Amino acid sequence: MMKAGSHLPIPEKDYLTIEQRKIADWYRTAFQQSNISLWLVDLGTLPGKLEKYSAQDIRDYNHYFAHHIFELLTLARQLKVVDVNMPTLALYGGKDKGTFLKQIANKHNKDQLEVLKKLVVALLEQRHYFETEATASHRNGHQFKVVMKAIIPEHVTDHTRMLISVTSLAHRKKVSQLLFPEQDIYQTFLHNAPVCIHEIDQDGRLTAMNDTGLKMLRLNDVSQILGCRYLSLVTDDDKPRIEYLMLRAFNGYSSEFEFQLRCNGELRVFSSCFIPIEENKDQVHHIIGITQDITERKHSEEELYHQANYDLLTNLPNRSHFTDSVKHALTQARRRRHGLALLFIDLDNFKPINDTYGHAMGDTLLQQVSATIQNTLRKEDLTCRFGGDEFIILLPSIAKRNNAAVVAEKVLRCIQQPINLSNQQLSISASIGISTFPEDGDSYETLMPHADMAMYKVKNYGGNSYQFHQVEKTNFKM
Repeated sequence: MMKAGSHLPIPEKDYLTIEQRKIADWYRTAFQQSNISLWLVDLGTLPGKLEKYSAQDIRDYNHYFAHHIFELLTLARQLKVVDVNMPTLALYGGKDKGTFLKQIANKHNKDQLEVLKKLVVALLEQRHYFETEATASHRNGHQFKVVMKAIIPEHVTDHTRMLISVTSLAHRKKVSQLLFPEQDIYQTFLHNAPVCIHEIDQDGRLTAMNDTGLKMLRLNDVSQILGCRYLSLVTDDDKPRIEYLMLRAFNGYSSEFEFQLRCNGELRVFSSCFIPIEENKDQVHHIIGITQDITERKHSEEELYHQANYDLLTNLPNRSHFTDSVKHALTQARRRRHGLALLFIDLDNFKPINDTYGHAMGDTLLQQVSATIQNTLRKEDLTCRFGGDEFIILLPSIAKRNNAAVVAEKVLRCIQQPINLSNQQLSISASIGISTFPEDGDSYETLMPHADMAMYKVKNYGGNSYQFHQVEKTNFKM
């Protein structure tokens, strides 16, 4: 139940859960205390209308909507800005909120469709963040540049509401003058800053760098870097993206990015930003870059992520990672209207091998089997070590149910091949249970038990075979 006269999605206090209360308080705080422009946007029926595009085989949504303007206009009618805060009125020169909301469609006439297209693409590609630059119109008629940002909710449905922040990029001053009017103080800051600060001229060449930057690049003197093209230091994979961001900076737009750089032959990871510096009005003279070496932090993040999402013995995705992957694959299967399969694999008579040859030999065997399974699959397929001697395969896209049987047969044959470990030739087989979407269920919670049940049926018949959850389908015996 909405409060009378309120545009915010805040129900009456008596009906609030703890989580709703947190959300309600957050909305109030954001609108009442934020000093930046905030728009509350109702997506209307846009998410529902986008489902048909997700079901189509569209490889490039940007290209598609660039050539289907009328469809984009139809989608635009679904959106509605239902509230703005006071800094918004100050930014655009609005007198009162009611009038501003009626006229808001005229505030970005120049690139309104381009902004909408980027939001639509962000929703279709299931991004969690939206950011774009636009040209805004003030009440007095002058135009100015803004950046629009939004965090997209995890679950977007019809009439989902989201906050979009709008920040002016119109008034820039030279960074050194803005922070340090006195030149000697600026120079002291520049050379003692704990981050790399450098300048790039209009030809893309480095014209200055502080001592921290020289240390990052393993250089002894600034003369070793002056005049070098900035892009010559960047890896080939990053060059097109960084060049594009540099061109944007010379057009007046700042940016933040990560990239890789070779320092004396060693590949390092950096976080950086480009800040355009205007000497004259609307003319960028050079760029200031601020860069930090985040290699160690990245390695730590990757190690923590790997430990949380991968099995340490086989290096396969663990149960948690696999569960998320299956749920995502099911979403795609529904949208694109294709099948999906889970293959639950349990090795036959693995315990006697473990007991006879020891756990170290057993672990090595599991590593060999996991590698064998992976080598039989397509690039898009996923294998998980579910626990012990159990593995699961996700086939995220199958044209027909029998495709899963073909994979199961291939896996059984490959696992049966003798394995040489420490001068011992070992042979093993497996039991495989198969469940498919949509025949055997439409959720992870349904498909997993069905594949498990089918696997145990194979075990009861002696193993070394596969079986679908629906037993009337063809089964296979090695």
